[in-house]
Amino acid sequence: MIPAMADYAPRWRLPAPYLHLLGALVVQLVILALAPAPWLQQGSNLVLTAWMAAATVTITWKRYDPWVVLVLGFTPAIMALSIPPEGHTTAVMVVEEILWIAFPTYLILRIFAPLYRSREVGAHELSGAVTVLLLIGLAFADLHELIYTLEPGSLVFSNLPEGTPPDFGHFVYFSFVTLATLGYGDVSPTLHISRLVAVAESLVGLLYVTIIVARMVAMQTAKPTRPPE
Repeated sequence: MIPAMADYAPRWRLPAPYLHLLGALVVQLVILALAPAPWLQQGSNLVLTAWMAAATVTITWKRYDPWVVLVLGFTPAIMALSIPPEGHTTAVMVVEEILWIAFPTYLILRIFAPLYRSREVGAHELSGAVTVLLLIGLAFADLHELIYTLEPGSLVFSNLPEGTPPDFGHFVYFSFVTLATLGYGDVSPTLHISRLVAVAESLVGLLYVTIIVARMVAMQTAKPTRPPE
């Protein structure tokens, strides 16, 4: 029987690919927190995208997955590097934001199914669960930034001086605070669409944690217990 062309076992296999994805995301969040120069941030995005593409194909064994990940991650980073600041019109920024939203969303869709079908609970599965949660937070951060690009003032950052535009790190902060349903109140959505997205993100965070915890508990309790010696 000839296997489908899209399904194949790669000749090389990264050990613990979920842990590789988690490592790449943690490095990306650290770089965002440091707020380096744009060329350094986008250059690191290119390296981290290649790292995540290699880990994704090891999880899904789909030939097209690394290419889709590379296109979705490389394109906006190259656009940000090649287009001068005066060329970053609203239309260009919207295209970049849509691609950045598609990047973590595609990773979520591709790696969640193998994670959910796993029959055991270990460090590999736990790192995969945390990875998906971080990807959800980054996807919503990009969505918040897209709404802000189209409607400036959709989010009010009380900790920013008046007239100072927020950077992506501010949207990441608001996204993860909302995802964790903390609600500190220092960032407030003012438009109906931004409030709707914030509510949707908090619901997704609650549902995801509930589903993944219930799944892992069920797998752990389904294990046969060894009789006492």
